[in-house]
Amino acid sequence: MILIPAAILSAWAVLPSCSTILEDRSDCPCILTVNTARIPQATGILSPVEEGDLRISLITEEGSPIISDKAVRRMDRRSDNEYSTRVRKSMAVLSSTIGGKHYRTSSDKRSMVLEEGYEADSVYVHLNSVDCLGETAYDTLKVHKEWCTVNIFLKGNDHGKRYSFTMEGQWNGFSLGTALSPLKGKFNCETRKLSSDNFQARIPRQGDDSLILRMYEDDANGIHYREISSFPLGYLIMKAGFDWFRRDLHDIDITIDQSSLSIGIQVCPWYGGTNLGDMEL
Repeated sequence: MILIPAAILSAWAVLPSCSTILEDRSDCPCILTVNTARIPQATGILSPVEEGDLRISLITEEGSPIISDKAVRRMDRRSDNEYSTRVRKSMAVLSSTIGGKHYRTSSDKRSMVLEEGYEADSVYVHLNSVDCLGETAYDTLKVHKEWCTVNIFLKGNDHGKRYSFTMEGQWNGFSLGTALSPLKGKFNCETRKLSSDNFQARIPRQGDDSLILRMYEDDANGIHYREISSFPLGYLIMKAGFDWFRRDLHDIDITIDQSSLSIGIQVCPWYGGTNLGDMEL
């Protein structure tokens, strides 16, 4: 008779429950890791994670939310540039944003809409499909510039008059679904006055040529006294070669001759970092 020690029998007894072959892991979460190393290179912003500006959302390809507007700094830190969190398994779309204090996120987390009366914020956006069906998933965040800075230079103001500008358009946000695209909605803002002959404003990505630039003469209190002229800015900048479908939007310089009300448009390439573009958040 062969005697088998009780310790060995106990080990055999638990073996089936530990088998990786028989174990059903379909309900186990996926560990999603995001890499933020490329963000300073793309934006010139050194610490969006620590400041809490870098946020992510995750939805299924059918549109069901998995993660809603979560600060990356709230995720588990794996290394200097890697952060992870548990998500349910699915084919998903990951979106990440930096900035956007005047944007509101829709209730379904699939779009961001600019509040009426504000110029666009300096928003950077990443959007990518991620396979979260396995045990782990990985995505490197590659954010892109989602606004255009318009600089207006006024020439020929020899009488010391006060001028101001407004811009109006039919597009005021962007989707965060399976593709990044402009959202139709009312956009209007005042330009910022940098000097008596230099004005500036940021505008969101547009979907057509409906953008209008209006020029006003102001009274001593800065109130619009009368409208001097309006310009079909959307048409003019597209005629000058501006592309609203670029991944990183270019900027625009506008020169207006006050005496003749002629207008010149120049498209200014944006190369990222702190050298070009308006970096204000």
